[in-house]
Amino acid sequence: MNSFFKNYGLLLSGLLASVLILSPTYRTHLTSFVEGDSRTILGTLTFKVNNSKFKVVKLRKSRDILVEVYRIRAGDTYTLVNTFNIPDSKDLFYDSQTSMTNLFSANIDNDAGPEVVVPVLDENLVAHLNVLKFDNNTRKFSQYSLKVER
Repeated sequence: MNSFFKNYGLLLSGLLASVLILSPTYRTHLTSFVEGDSRTILGTLTFKVNNSKFKVVKLRKSRDILVEVYRIRAGDTYTLVNTFNIPDSKDLFYDSQTSMTNLFSANIDNDAGPEVVVPVLDENLVAHLNVLKFDNNTRKFSQYSLKVER
């Protein structure tokens, strides 16, 4: 019995490690266990919509990208308005003629106010532009994803 574990222990350990690493569910649980609840700030953006001032924070948490939108009130107090989760994504920078950024505002739909654009790569390295649009009725943001075609 002891020789069985000597002969096949390494093989069984390798097989178990392969299952844990190759399975997306187990890999996510394993990385969140190892990394804990750590969050890394990837970028920030401050902008105005309809006389309201907002701060957008792009974060890395485990394998996901989170986008948190805060309303800035008088006295520089911040209130969380929305949180958006973009699962299994990688940070992406947009290259304009003047600078490179991973978070920016632009008037995408030519209406009265700007939208927030969050560029990311999915697990297949396909670029997506996640657009956050302010809704005057709910006073919150909605998320739209645009796949970048070549």
